[in-house]
Amino acid sequence: MDPLSIDFNALNLSQLGRTFNLLNRDLVKAETVQEWKPAIAAMGEFLAILDEKLISDQNLIAGNHTESSRAISICLTPVSYTHLTLPTKRIV
Repeated sequence: MDPLSIDFNALNLSQLGRTFNLLNRDLVKAETVQEWKPAIAAMGEFLAILDEKLISDQNLIAGNHTESSRAISICLTPVSYTHLTLPTKRIV
């Protein structure tokens, strides 16, 4: 996916999950600075749109549990991925 070709403002709520997955995949497979920079910029822009269209809309969060659950899952995915991939220390 070319993150530069996404019209983030045109995304509707049902497209947020799929778009996040595609952008997250670009971040995970990026191996060079030239690949990281556009992937990070695209994810930043996406997260701003997610905040604008869903997270900051308290009425939508309160009234639409499906979409609010989806937004929370999107936000927690990088946290869980990081937790699962970081080396752990054993305390002996």
